[in-house]
Amino acid sequence: MCMKNFTLQSICVNYVSENVERYKDELHLLPENVRDRIDLCFLTPEKALAQAVVYGIDDMMLVLLSKVENINSSMIEAIKLGTTRSQMELYREWGATNYDGGMWEAARYGHEDLVHLFKEWGATDYDGGMWEAARYGHEDLVHLFKEWGATNYDSGMWAAARDGHEDLVRLFKKWGATDYDGGLHSTAMDLIRSTRLFLDIQKEPVPTQYMAPFKEKEDDKYKGSQ
Repeated sequence: MCMKNFTLQSICVNYVSENVERYKDELHLLPENVRDRIDLCFLTPEKALAQAVVYGIDDMMLVLLSKVENINSSMIEAIKLGTTRSQMELYREWGATNYDGGMWEAARYGHEDLVHLFKEWGATDYDGGMWEAARYGHEDLVHLFKEWGATNYDSGMWAAARDGHEDLVRLFKKWGATDYDGGLHSTAMDLIRSTRLFLDIQKEPVPTQYMAPFKEKEDDKYKGSQ
C-alpha cells in the first residue's frame, strides 16, 4: 500500500507516530481516531478536506486547507458526502464562490435546505438546478426551481428521461416541453452507457446538441474562482 501524497503522509506522522510507515499495511490495528486521520492521506487534498469537514476531524481541517488548490471542488465533494449549512459556511469563509455549482449538486442529492442556502448566497442558474433535480427524480425541487423562474422544460424533460422518471417527463410536457426527439436521444444514451452491446452496434454519434448541455453542466460544476 503506497501513500499517494508524501506531503500529506508527513502530516499523518504528526498524528500517529514517527513509525507510521511500519504500520501502514496494518491500519486496521490502529485506534479508530488514528485511522480516520490516516485515511485522509490517501485522498486528494480537496476530498480529504471535505471528509475532515463533514466528519468533524477539526484538527486536520486547517492543515489540509493549506494544501487545497480548488476550494470550490472540495465544497462539491462535501455536498456529495452529506454536509450541513454550518459546514457550507466554512467553505464560504475559505473563499468558495461557485454557488451555482453548489446549488446543482445540492439539487442532485435532494438537499433542499442547501438549495435554499445557495440561492441566498446568489446562485441564479435555476435551469441547471432543475436539470439536476429532474435527472435524479426530486419532483419537489423541480417544482421549486420552476417557482424561482426555471423555464428550460425541454432540458428538464431530457434529464428526467435519462433515468426513466416518467411522471416528470409527463410533467414537463404539461408545462410546455416539445422536444420529444431530444428526450428520445437522452433515453437512448442512458441505455447505451449501461449496455456495452449498444456501443458495439452504434453507427452514428448522438447529435451534439443533445449531449452538450449535460457535459457543460458537469464541467461547470467544478469551476469557479478560488
